[in-house]
Amino acid sequence: MEDETTPKTFDAHTKNISGERSKKRSKIKILINFLQDIRLTFSLIKDYWNGDYRDVSPLTVVSIVVAFLYMVSPIDLVTDMIPVIGWIDDIVIIVLCLKLLHGDLEKYKKFKAEAKAAGHKDHTRLFRD
Repeated sequence: MEDETTPKTFDAHTKNISGERSKKRSKIKILINFLQDIRLTFSLIKDYWNGDYRDVSPLTVVSIVVAFLYMVSPIDLVTDMIPVIGWIDDIVIIVLCLKLLHGDLEKYKKFKAEAKAAGHKDHTRLFRD
């Protein structure tokens, strides 16, 4: 019978801890990416609204409008009066919207990176008519 101090047991225990940490890191990374995409979406909306960036598909515009209207609408699949559970449908709508926006968000991210690399502090002033 092996006790807990044998090398095999120790290695198995170490791999288990490593696996748990890796899972936690991947969940945190998903959450960080989600929050970054939301922030980028707000920046895209601002630049689109101001006329500074127009390379956006009509589907993206419609998706953002529909998601926003759903979020502010008092009519939900699951009422927001129920704490936490009531927000699940809103989160699902946001996630679906971000999935639809993915291509346009990547183009917009590239646009912002190129403007920053060119050394322009306020990139939006360069692209106005």
